[in-house]
Amino acid sequence: MSDYQEIKPGPRDLKISSLDSIKAKRAWGHLIKERVYALPRKILWIVFCVVALSLFFSFLATNDSVKLGDSLKNRKADLERENLRLEDENSQLAARIIRYGQDPVFLEDEARRKLRLVRPGEIIYRLAEEPDLSDNEATGQLN
Repeated sequence: MSDYQEIKPGPRDLKISSLDSIKAKRAWGHLIKERVYALPRKILWIVFCVVALSLFFSFLATNDSVKLGDSLKNRKADLERENLRLEDENSQLAARIIRYGQDPVFLEDEARRKLRLVRPGEIIYRLAEEPDLSDNEATGQLN
C-alpha cells in the first residue's frame, strides 16, 4: 500500500450551514424569478413599443386626414357656390333664348347692337365723339 491514507468524507463534512442553505435557496429563487419574469417583461416592452408607434403614426395620419378633410370641405363649398352661380347664369341665358324666339323687337335690337346690322335703305350716321378734356388738362396739353 501507499504511504497515504485515503480520507473519506463523513456525515459532518457534507452538512451545509443553515445560512449557506438560505443564501443558496435565495440565489436559486432569484434566478428562477429572473427567468420567469424576463419573458413577460420583454413581451410587455415590445407591446408597449408597438402601441406607442401605432399611436404616433395614427396621429400623423389623422393630422393629414384632418387637413385633407378641411381642404375637401372648402373645395366642396367653393364648388357649391360656383354651381349656384352657373345655375343662375344658365337660367338667365335660357330666358334670353326664349326672348329671342318670342320678341322680334328684342331680336332686331340685339342684331343692330351686337352685329351692327341695318335694314336695307337705312343710312347710318356716326357722330364723332368729343375728346375728353380731362386727360389733356392733367398733362397740361391743348389740342
